[in-house]
Amino acid sequence: METRGIPFFLALWVLSVSVLCAQPTTRAQNKCKSIPPPPQHVAGPTEVCYGNSILLKAAPTDKHYYLQWEPLDTSNTYPVLAEGNSVTFSFGHKAINGIAVQQVDKVTGCRSEAYIHPVEAFTLKNGDIPGIMTVHEGDLVRLELPDQSKQVVYEWNTSDGGASIMGDNFAPSVNVLVNYLDFGKETRYPYQTYVTLKRKFCGGGEVRHNVLLSIEKAEITDTLSAVKQMIPSDVQPAPVIDSIVASSDVCGDRPAMFQAIAKGDHLRYRWDFDDGTFNYGNPVFHTYHTILASQRIVTLTVTDTFGRTATRQTCSVVKENRLGNGQLTKVLRNWPCCGEKEILYFSPAQNMADYHWLPLDTVTRGNKLSVAQTGDYIVYVSERYGSCRTGSILNVSFRNAPLAEIVGDTLCKVGGKVRLLGNTGTLNTYFWHITGPEEYTFDTPNIVFKPRKAGVYRVVLTVTSPDSCTAEAERRVTCEK
Repeated sequence: METRGIPFFLALWVLSVSVLCAQPTTRAQNKCKSIPPPPQHVAGPTEVCYGNSILLKAAPTDKHYYLQWEPLDTSNTYPVLAEGNSVTFSFGHKAINGIAVQQVDKVTGCRSEAYIHPVEAFTLKNGDIPGIMTVHEGDLVRLELPDQSKQVVYEWNTSDGGASIMGDNFAPSVNVLVNYLDFGKETRYPYQTYVTLKRKFCGGGEVRHNVLLSIEKAEITDTLSAVKQMIPSDVQPAPVIDSIVASSDVCGDRPAMFQAIAKGDHLRYRWDFDDGTFNYGNPVFHTYHTILASQRIVTLTVTDTFGRTATRQTCSVVKENRLGNGQLTKVLRNWPCCGEKEILYFSPAQNMADYHWLPLDTVTRGNKLSVAQTGDYIVYVSERYGSCRTGSILNVSFRNAPLAEIVGDTLCKVGGKVRLLGNTGTLNTYFWHITGPEEYTFDTPNIVFKPRKAGVYRVVLTVTSPDSCTAEAERRVTCEK
């Protein structure tokens, strides 16, 4: 009889182990007979930069649910878990694999999931910019970046007078005019000069790219000499300079364009900038380096094929560049919570300047701006009555604010139980303060209390997130005899 009972107990043991070792998902499904629907309005950026922060948003489908966020790759992501309708995730050296947002039933704990998959916004490559180029005096060279990004600030600079930027040096693509002359001395070729691109991105990081221009002497064909010998000089009209197009208000340490409108046969242009330097070509760009305002008489001399010349002058007032290299910083240093304001401050302040803030596309006359959204902010500062300009970029992030909500009874009897639910996340801390005919305090997510006196009780719940952000909810409970 004992031997016959062994198979029975063995089969019972196997069955027990099979039940206990069931897969967690199967057990969860058996427990959660009603799975919540996915959360609503799940939104967030699909592109993200290294070391940056992203703001994600969603909404529960019902007041009986709360949202919980969890990154799929927590090796370099903070926080590793968060609750609320809007959360900010910060991460380190690489883009995260994705973030899951779960809608959780406050009573049963059953949940559903949705996903957001941010990817790398861009890579910092040179694009089509070569490392070295061989050019000739007077050439116009275009440098382009196909891997442009709205999250990057571009700034081009030249190392000396060997080349100058034509147009806006804050653009991703520029024209470079090769206008080398050895500062009034005998020109020596070949000559080398640099064009530098500074790319500022994602919270103030900066990468530089240098292009080495090897300048050769301009090629002179024999055609002009043949024309000069065959055509008498008195047949061709003498050269005439109709006008010089140049700004009368020039910003120091910023390139200014000078262009002539002239008539004549194969004209050569020579500019004297009244600061000991001169240049050839049309148009040309010149930078005055000065710490004081000054007046400069720019002299243009044009020479035609037959050696005949014409001269014209224009006056430019060079202003001191007081904008300098300003910096965009934050006034508040305590990393504010969502729903609060962060004040951006550009220093040094410029009284006679306009501030163009991106991506808000807002123009102000003050150097301060109040923002409430995580992201990269760019400001361009321009003189209101001048040509000086500067800019700066800053990343702003906000801590996650919790959601406070009270669900439960609003009517009760003296001596009866009042049940109130305030569970909006297991990582949060809770403080209940009940006032009225009696006073109670609790520090648990969900509470039960028995009023002993009739009257109206005011219930205030304060929820504090792991980031030390707080939210409050209030409810009135009427207790009758």
